[in-house]
Amino acid sequence: MAGPLCNTAVATAATALQLCAREGTPVCLMAFLEDARRRNLLRATGPVYQFRHARLQERLARPR
Repeated sequence: MAGPLCNTAVATAATALQLCAREGTPVCLMAFLEDARRRNLLRATGPVYQFRHARLQERLARPR
């Protein structure tokens, strides 16, 4: 059981680092999302995070 669990943890960490390097996302993405929820920028509906403000979402979704 430790083998698959370890492989999943390594894959998750590698993906977080890859997203950080390519897209500039925070390495600790869940902590970042939870902080944004506490600051009322996002709302959590079950496992899904949504922007509270449509204008902010539109602005962040614009191409770079």
